[in-house]
Amino acid sequence: MIRFPVLPLMGLALLLATQSACSGNAPQAGPPEMAAAPVITAKAELKTVPVEIHAIGQAQPYSTVSIEPQISGQLVGVHFREGQDVRKGDLLFTIDKKSFEASLAQTQATLAKDKAQAANSAAQAARYKQLLAQGISSREQDDQIQAQAHADAAQVAADEAMVQTMQLQLQYCEIKSPIDGRTGKLQVYPGNLVKANDVPVLVVINQIAPIYVDFSVPEQFLPDVKKYLDQGRLPVQAYTQDDTLHPETGTLTFFDNSVDSTTGTIKLRATFPNEDHRLWPGQFLNRIIHFTPKRI
Repeated sequence: MIRFPVLPLMGLALLLATQSACSGNAPQAGPPEMAAAPVITAKAELKTVPVEIHAIGQAQPYSTVSIEPQISGQLVGVHFREGQDVRKGDLLFTIDKKSFEASLAQTQATLAKDKAQAANSAAQAARYKQLLAQGISSREQDDQIQAQAHADAAQVAADEAMVQTMQLQLQYCEIKSPIDGRTGKLQVYPGNLVKANDVPVLVVINQIAPIYVDFSVPEQFLPDVKKYLDQGRLPVQAYTQDDTLHPETGTLTFFDNSVDSTTGTIKLRATFPNEDHRLWPGQFLNRIIHFTPKRI
């Protein structure tokens, strides 16, 4: 038979009884009290807030000119560098002038000869008028002389027109920039023969200051666009891909006359000064933000 010690068991029972008594008499802790939250009120006000329309846009040149020769001849000079900014009236190309100068001189000589002939015919016509009045000359002779005088005068007019044409062709030997812009890649080099209004073009010039940005917005915004555009200038901001913190600011200048039925969008165009040339033709812009004021 196994005997258990009595004292250790009595001590354990006494300890459990003491803990039970203590836990029964101790008050239970409640949840912590919540601090009162202040209530702040403000007076309702009427303010103007912007409505933002986000869209992807693409920059387009303000104007594009394909430089083509208006006469045929040998290209003898290029007076700009590829990618250079040029001003309206700057000399771009030179075509050999020698043949045109010779043709002009020949036409001027013909004009001088025909002028002398016309002056003589006019004098004869005046004399035959007097002879006809005196009854010395016949009406038939007078008519022939007058017709010759008119023909010689018409020939002089034709010669003068030809001289102007040759002078114009001589001017076409110097090709100047019709706009302010930046030149592209040179397509034809000196020494080559060029033909009037033929391909390839000599160079393409893009005007990039100012510059257009084209984008499309859902047709649901069309009423707002029309409304606020009628009230005045409508600002537009464009963000480039490499700088989303400093937008370029322009104004809305055009919206299309119809909605694209396949996409439910309408095309818009904004004009930007682009004086620092941050926007570039063909460049995609991360977003266009179109601001339309709205009162709430």
